[in-house]
Amino acid sequence: MSEEIKENVDVESNDYNQQDEQSKEMFRKVSITDDEEEEDEEDELPLSTPNGRETPSATSVSDVIIQKRDEQLPISKENHTFDDTQEFLQIISDKSNKEATTTILNMLVDGDFDLDKNYIIQKPQNLSKLFSIFNKISSSLQAEILSVLIGIMRKSERNILACIDANIYDKLFEILNDIDNIVADLLVDILTVLTSLTINVNQLKLLLRYLKTENNIWKKHSVKLLHIFKSFPLRHGPDEFFNFPGRNDSGLVLPPIKTWPYQNGFTISTWFRIDPVANSIIEKEKPYLYWFCTSKGHGYTAHFVGNCLVISYTKPKEKNFQHCIQFEFKSREWYMITFSHQYQRWAKSNIQCHINGQLVSTAYFPWSIESGDIFDKCYIGCTPDHNDLTSFSGQLSTFYLFSLYLEPLIVQGLYILGPAYRNQFKFENESAHMLTDAQRKAMYDGKLMNSIVFNYNPVSCDEQLVLQAGPKTNISHFVHNAHAQMLSNVRSVVTHSIYSTSHSIGGVQVFFPLFEQLDHQQIDESINYDVCSILLFTLCELIERSYTIQHQMLSSKGFLMIGYYLEKSSKQHINMDALNSLISLITFFIKGQSKNSPILLKQLFTQIFFNPSIWINCSVPIQMRLYTYLATEFVAYNETYQSIQPISGIIQTLHTLKYFYWIVEPSNRNGYQSKIMDNNRPTREQIIEIRCYMLLYMKQLVISSPGTQEEELQAILNYLHTINEDENLPDVLDLVVSLMSEHPKTMVPAFDRRQGLRTVFKLLASNKEAIRLQALKLLGFFLQRSTVKRKTDTMQPHNLFSLLADRLLLHPNGFTMSTYNILFEILVEKVSGPVVEKRSVEITSDWKIENPTMIKVIATLLRNSPDNIHLYDIKSRFLDDMILLSSASRENRRIILQISVWQEYLLGLAYVYPSNDQQIAVTDRVFELLKILLHHAIKFEFGGWRVWIDTLSILHGRITKEDYYRKINKMVENMKDDEEYDQKTPTASGSETPIDGQSVTTMTSMLIDLLIIDNTI
Repeated sequence: MSEEIKENVDVESNDYNQQDEQSKEMFRKVSITDDEEEEDEEDELPLSTPNGRETPSATSVSDVIIQKRDEQLPISKENHTFDDTQEFLQIISDKSNKEATTTILNMLVDGDFDLDKNYIIQKPQNLSKLFSIFNKISSSLQAEILSVLIGIMRKSERNILACIDANIYDKLFEILNDIDNIVADLLVDILTVLTSLTINVNQLKLLLRYLKTENNIWKKHSVKLLHIFKSFPLRHGPDEFFNFPGRNDSGLVLPPIKTWPYQNGFTISTWFRIDPVANSIIEKEKPYLYWFCTSKGHGYTAHFVGNCLVISYTKPKEKNFQHCIQFEFKSREWYMITFSHQYQRWAKSNIQCHINGQLVSTAYFPWSIESGDIFDKCYIGCTPDHNDLTSFSGQLSTFYLFSLYLEPLIVQGLYILGPAYRNQFKFENESAHMLTDAQRKAMYDGKLMNSIVFNYNPVSCDEQLVLQAGPKTNISHFVHNAHAQMLSNVRSVVTHSIYSTSHSIGGVQVFFPLFEQLDHQQIDESINYDVCSILLFTLCELIERSYTIQHQMLSSKGFLMIGYYLEKSSKQHINMDALNSLISLITFFIKGQSKNSPILLKQLFTQIFFNPSIWINCSVPIQMRLYTYLATEFVAYNETYQSIQPISGIIQTLHTLKYFYWIVEPSNRNGYQSKIMDNNRPTREQIIEIRCYMLLYMKQLVISSPGTQEEELQAILNYLHTINEDENLPDVLDLVVSLMSEHPKTMVPAFDRRQGLRTVFKLLASNKEAIRLQALKLLGFFLQRSTVKRKTDTMQPHNLFSLLADRLLLHPNGFTMSTYNILFEILVEKVSGPVVEKRSVEITSDWKIENPTMIKVIATLLRNSPDNIHLYDIKSRFLDDMILLSSASRENRRIILQISVWQEYLLGLAYVYPSNDQQIAVTDRVFELLKILLHHAIKFEFGGWRVWIDTLSILHGRITKEDYYRKINKMVENMKDDEEYDQKTPTASGSETPIDGQSVTTMTSMLIDLLIIDNTI
């Protein structure tokens, strides 16, 4: 709450002071003698923090004075006050609402109330009496009074200070249970305005006590009080400030300055806030921010003309110089103004005006006043005549004068320190978390501290004396004592922000129990699902604005506690506003310069964002928004991946996919059970889309991980190896294939060291062709990007190519054109991304057989697959591709000839006795390929005639074997016929001769064609 440092008078009741001038000393004595009594009272009086200490002490002297005035002075109607509340109630009882409201407002402003001309509260004690009888007046009158009161409080901060002096905070809670909803909303607005300026320890305890549920039921209107929390973080300005009412005798009087620092330049810097006077006349008013002049009127001044600031300089025997700052200052907003005067002996001196740390204007002229006159007319907020037309109206924070020209870097640092800074730039640790290294070095090297001429702040006050808070070791520029004096109408105010108050009662963790009450009902047995979003918004804003709150969140493991409560409560509490608050906090941690940001970001992701139990039962739009953000916006911040440890995020994401976002519920054979029932989840299509976003940001986590990425890949391979439902595998498998194709430099070595081929062969046993195809793609990319040594060491020791054929043969009719295309891509190591039925790229002369063993694999699959129309197409396609490879490159022909018993695999595709056109076409292609290879062998290879001998031998053996099997089969058939038809004589040669004759003739013609090659060589 506000605290009046000076003890003699209330600044808002000037008329009252004039009437009771003789009783001032009596008030002071009463306040001193009764000080011990006031300290013994229970939590009735507000607390303050004099001298800037964080631990609140007893109430301020001004509060005691106000109470003693009410007890000692007779109150009469002439000055619009009443002896008791009963008389107050009788006055308004027989009036209409409008008349009663007017009467009450007139008593508050001590005159005729006018919303534009006379709205400043002059009698705070009447406001206290008003709320003492508030529950005895009608609801309509209550609403009308509160509406006007809210308006004038927001219009002037002096009215807020008057309400604080009236101690109405406790009274508002007393009447909260007796009012209806409309009046309660207005009452909450008043509390919001009050707490936006100050809230002390007792007030915060009172608020939290009222918010505590009883028997799991919220108190009446207590949920509405949560809206006060939204105003907690939105506090702008310092906790301590000088309040200037803009009337006569309102300003700070400085002692005479014997020498004005100009040789190194000088800088004036302060924070101020304009609070216009009611019924002001802009044309006549000329409020001064400061007046530093000699008795002759020579010196430096700054005054406002409307909302513009004009700096003036008067030198002996020269005309006055004025410079208007091209900036419009808005009322009721805090600004930092800094005038840096740079002195140049041989060039033009200049004045740089900085507003909020940014250079706004620069004026060039010789501003230095080198006369020996004493600056004995120095004022802040007024002029020597103390006139109300020239008095500043508003609030002023610490006022600095430096005997040094401050560079823009230092000015920006002053702005970063904020309006609450009032120290001497002596200890670097006080701002180490806010400033950059360059700013910290420039501001804390001792020069800035030694250049402080004076430092007047509202905390270093003793009654009306404003102590000079600059270093005592600095050179004194004053004639005598350096302390300033507040004139009678200036008030030094000390307020309490939520940051200091919460720190006094245990820190930010005092708000955590409110999350435990999320599922508690209101009086009407309903549940308000906006409570969570309000609490999260408040908490996130507090974290963003306070370094102390950040440290408290770390020490108390705040995100762990919040995540626990969110996990246990109903998921309806997590709405879009709650999620957006958490997302904005992520953005702050990413872009913030705080040293706590990386650790807090990690905890936020670990305990909340990567906790699937919180999100799985939320509405689908919430889940989509979460994972869309992670996959699109979050992945754009590359520098943050190290903060959240990618491996941890990957493991948690895979855990989420495995136990929560499965497409098909895991079966018992997996050895684990899902952690959520199917009826509580999104639809299948929504799950698939959510999984896509999850895998997209997980891919970025893998890519961003430093080093070899072995652990990240191992986690994904473990998932693929332990999941047995085919529907739960394809998207994760696609991710691995994508990583292998796009980032082979790191993925291939990691895949090799982690024995990823085991996972490939496990997936080849899947009943789903899409999974087998992607597993083959994964194998192909690995072989394509591996060195010869790595391929040899990986595939040959365990004869994995043969195992590849065995795994593919587990599925009858599983050898399709898509499978062949991928196997052929592995053969020539030109693996493409998509799975296609028809290859669009034509074979050229630069295509080389890289993995010749794949010819055996393909031939084995073709020989052991049952004949059908699709198999004929695959055989024809394979033979055509081999013919093209052999025709285009001598190297390819040599590679085929070097394969052990290649003739056996090739002739195994032909039909000794073809029975249809497709078989004849396949057989023709086989012998065409044989012609090409045998021609190359006899013409180019040493000992090529041996290839001829081997080929003829294998071919002869194949024909003989086929004839033998046909003969045996025929004999078996004849024996069966004999048993069934004893009287019928079998005629074996009759039906066989035409077919056999035709077949033998066909095979003989093929042999003759091979022998014709001799004539072509």
